[in-house]
Amino acid sequence: MKRISLVICALALVLCWGGGVSAHQTLGAHIKCQDNVLFLVDYSGSMMMTHKLYKEEKINVAKQAMAKINAKLPDLPYQAGLVTFAPKTTPLSMGAWNRDAMNKAIWSLKDGQAIFGRTTPMANGFASGAYGALAGKTAVVLLSDGLSNLGPNPVASAQSFYAANPNATINIVSLADTKQGAATLASIAALKPGSVLMDATEIVAVEELAGSFVDKALCYRATQAKDVIVLRSVHFAVGSYKLDKIAKAKLDAYAAVLKTRPAETLLIRGWADVTGNKAKNLTLSQNRASAVKQYLENTGVKNKIFMEDGQGVSYDYDNATSEGRYMNRRAEIDVVKQ
Repeated sequence: MKRISLVICALALVLCWGGGVSAHQTLGAHIKCQDNVLFLVDYSGSMMMTHKLYKEEKINVAKQAMAKINAKLPDLPYQAGLVTFAPKTTPLSMGAWNRDAMNKAIWSLKDGQAIFGRTTPMANGFASGAYGALAGKTAVVLLSDGLSNLGPNPVASAQSFYAANPNATINIVSLADTKQGAATLASIAALKPGSVLMDATEIVAVEELAGSFVDKALCYRATQAKDVIVLRSVHFAVGSYKLDKIAKAKLDAYAAVLKTRPAETLLIRGWADVTGNKAKNLTLSQNRASAVKQYLENTGVKNKIFMEDGQGVSYDYDNATSEGRYMNRRAEIDVVKQ
């Protein structure tokens, strides 16, 4: 049997086909990045709204996430640029990547812009014309909340983009705070193997995950594993196995993707941090695995065979820090292909 690892932990969704490993694993030095890295930013009215869960303007969260990703890009030669859609602007034309120039472009994006009267033709982003002259492999990093209230269907537009740009991959940094937006972005991520979807709030909240996004979406490392899928989505409060609003929204998007895949056997494993005694942590980890299983089944993922296992305390992250304990309070899923 071939096991494809999916890990659910942290604050939001990560979805990666065709390469990558868990964030806590140690990898070798970068050996190559994509020829082109293009940040494509949704600049519409909905991005000026306050994120329902993060309580900050979505465009500000997007800028913070981009800055963290830019800080993790290795000093290797590639072209990079930043464009927006709705409306279309070009804060940084494609050229040799320079960390300072990219940061300047990122922070030049304005917040506090009009919300109403600014339509959201998301599909226009894929027809912006910023890709035509790019030679070699291109990683597009789409930052959006997934909402679209004007123009063609954005998923269909993404398909047309791929037909015209077979050497490009759309990777997503999600600002979605609605089921509709999350489902749209998950559907775009599912269009092509190698696409990565990660939540912007996750990148902002957990330092190492910006590097994880770079590793999976933009660059290659010498010791990367093959055919690995990584999903980060669900974390739990101390002593709890209740799924919060963030976890439910991300599992909804994950369920939508699972329904597009062939029937597989899912092994769900729960973990706990060091808080509490051994017996309680074992039970707690089991209950966390069960909670994820039950929620996925309730969303209609019924053609899968689920197995559950409570693992007790996780030591994958540093239990001496609040961030490490937060990362350890998670569920993991292994997909077993027969």
